Amino acid sequence: TIAPGAILERASIDEAFIDVSVEASRRVERGAACGVVEAGEEIAREIIAAVHASRIDLPLSAGVAPNKLLAKLASGRVKAQQEEACRRGCARCDAQPSECVHAVPSESCEQLLQETAA
Repeated sequence: TIAPGAILERASIDEAFIDVSVEASRRVERGAACGVVEAGEEIAREIIAAVHASRIDLPLSAGVAPNKLLAKLASGRVKAQQEEACRRGCARCDAQPSECVHAVPSESCEQLLQETAA
């Protein structure tokens, strides 16, 4: 099991989004994590460790953020690092507007980042 209540959404042949907000919220309520993002980072590390423990040799990265766009940006930061970081990495998104996806106007990126920064 990925995480209780997780929602898996295939994004492409080699990419998926996993919404673990239900389990992250449970961990915060139990006092096992300071905040939902921190709990999400912990869950992402657990998922990566489980895949590697199963001896599946895949490069993995995880981006943890309150929405898919920011999670994709955070995951890209991990991928941009060395291979070992990519294999075991997990990053929180604290992206700047200039790092947003090309299809999104910079004003929209700025607003999105401000709204999700809390």
